Amino acid sequence: MKISIVTPNYNYGDFLIKAIKNVFAQTEAEDSPIVEHIVIDGGSTDNSVKYMQEWDNFIATIPEERKARYSFSWVSEKDRGQTDAINKGLLRSTGEIMCWLNADEIYKEGTLKTISDYFTSHPKKDIVYGEIEFVDKDGKFIKKKYNHIFCGYILLYHGCYIPSAGTFWARNAFEKVGPLDIHYKVTMDFEYWCRFYKLGCKFGFIPKTLACFAWHENNVSEVFAERRYQERLRVQHLYAPKIPFGEKFWLLYVNIHKNFARYFLRQFFKIIRRIFYK
Repeated sequence: MKISIVTPNYNYGDFLIKAIKNVFAQTEAEDSPIVEHIVIDGGSTDNSVKYMQEWDNFIATIPEERKARYSFSWVSEKDRGQTDAINKGLLRSTGEIMCWLNADEIYKEGTLKTISDYFTSHPKKDIVYGEIEFVDKDGKFIKKKYNHIFCGYILLYHGCYIPSAGTFWARNAFEKVGPLDIHYKVTMDFEYWCRFYKLGCKFGFIPKTLACFAWHENNVSEVFAERRYQERLRVQHLYAPKIPFGEKFWLLYVNIHKNFARYFLRQFFKIIRRIFYK
């Protein structure tokens, strides 16, 4: 089974090289899945291109048996932002399993083997996600983000609790759902998971830490906090039920459901997760 990983990057060179090495390390074991790593760089002016050129030189020296289960390619050119870059990579990819890993994220040891094994043993699942850890820019642990089995209601009203770094989907699902919506700059993942849900895709959950998310001052969701809020409302307008009596009543309806999803239903699911998946 081949897993295609797309990494969008723009001037994140020092993070990027860590992500590249991390993905390569996932192919060390002989029984690891075949990995296709595609970096789509937006024309970086830092050390990103230099690192990728050096990585090309390194890959040329690895044993042939390692090359059989690992490929690396990249392009550096202007694009329309992160969402556009991810789409470019997804459309170039060839793996049966697809995902994206941002330049400032890394996988935990054995994650890709776990994903390969999961899809092999759960052929009817279209998409699967796990849990992540928050780390600082130097990789120091901050906290773990516990998750729970899929609930479309929580996704739609609470928000995007599914971490993109720990989410993988089958190519046949991608052919059904399509690429990301280029109009979303911050919540492109939220819209994407809601689209999977509305189109009837089957979600799976792995109660295990699959990736690490680097928390720093340049995180898109922090820099564009107001845009994040507006985009979340746009997604909910798109996928939530249409309510009469105007926008104010609709916002009240959404907030009531959001509070129920966040403070009761989600907490209930997280308690169940901790009890049965220790």
